Amino acid sequence: MNDFGVTFPDEFLARASRWHIRYEDELPGGARTTALVTSGVTEDAAARPALLVQDPTIYFCSVGLQPGDIVSVGACGSDANCGPGEVCELSATAGDTIPGLCRPKDVPMPPQCLGLLGADRRFVITSAYGDHLYAVPLPQILPRGGGCNTDDDCRVPPNPKVLLTEIQNKPENYQCRKGGVPGYEGQSLCVKRCDTDADCPDRTDKTGAGNRFVCDATLAGGTCVSTHVPSIDASKCFPSLTFYRLFAGGSLVFRQENGAFFHRIVEQSGVERRCVPDPTQSPFLESRIVLSTLPRCADLPATAPKVPCLSGSATDPTLFENLFARFKLTGLDQPFEPPFEISFSVSGGYSPLLRTGYGAIPAALGTLDGSVFVVDAGNAELGGSPYLRGQVIVFDALTLQSDLSYVVQ
Repeated sequence: MNDFGVTFPDEFLARASRWHIRYEDELPGGARTTALVTSGVTEDAAARPALLVQDPTIYFCSVGLQPGDIVSVGACGSDANCGPGEVCELSATAGDTIPGLCRPKDVPMPPQCLGLLGADRRFVITSAYGDHLYAVPLPQILPRGGGCNTDDDCRVPPNPKVLLTEIQNKPENYQCRKGGVPGYEGQSLCVKRCDTDADCPDRTDKTGAGNRFVCDATLAGGTCVSTHVPSIDASKCFPSLTFYRLFAGGSLVFRQENGAFFHRIVEQSGVERRCVPDPTQSPFLESRIVLSTLPRCADLPATAPKVPCLSGSATDPTLFENLFARFKLTGLDQPFEPPFEISFSVSGGYSPLLRTGYGAIPAALGTLDGSVFVVDAGNAELGGSPYLRGQVIVFDALTLQSDLSYVVQ
């Protein structure tokens, strides 16, 4: 990714603020300690082993959760992070580079769960509902706008400004997979292939935690994934309410710092009641781009809003717009290695000008000759205070300073 620009469709909505464009940013409200983790299977024909994550304290559709997003489960650094009567068990090989798992103090960790201790416990969500979701081990994917058509699309061009040692040394390990990747149905992705765990080397993510991928030989002829689903019921590995986090998988997220995350995800009507996009809502009600599903701008109907879309040119930008800002980015049609982030500050802008006090029961608001008039109905029955009598309050429209010279005649 090379350059970016930002403008504001409505300048009066521009605020002095900090903006971030992050790949796979954390979803708001998605870090919680109330997950019940058990075993399940995916709800497709493959019926692959999966984690079933349940949490009655959150409504997953309301945070914009959808297939392809990521759930990270279990994280403790010490016994203080666990519940009463529990201890934090860390991996003997990974040490404190990967958070541990909580277990009952007098109950050893089952052998079938030990593989999770040194693993990157991120799982891709295959289906989400109001209070539960299904997820499978996260495949190692090379992000690329618009997905891929051939293996050549999964090659990273040399860039002296960015160190991509692992990809540039072994680019043949990434293959274009058209479908067949759980959680990414119908998408074409650059996925890392493998024959053994040795083909899935350790990497380091933006938090400094090592990502120890393993080879799943049963997935599309061999795919590097975050970990394996336990061979016993997952509740044995997560025996109590578990900490988890939610991330916008495969997406660039555009957000003001501490701002809202806009989305069009609602609960599906009928029997299934999954979290699905609402096609009737405005396309500008979005804070993310799902990279692999980006269409080409030229392929969109002339009447369709051409955002977000890929321009198809090395010099023309990718377009993305929501209710508050319009972005242009170049280079999204080239694969890149995460982590990725762009941050910038907006200086100046507009902020609401507030005036409080005086009117007990405002009944009408109007403007005239550069002044704001508030008609206060008052209520003399509540007492003889001047603030409870009917009155007309006048402010200067630019400063909202009181105009005491105004007299009602």
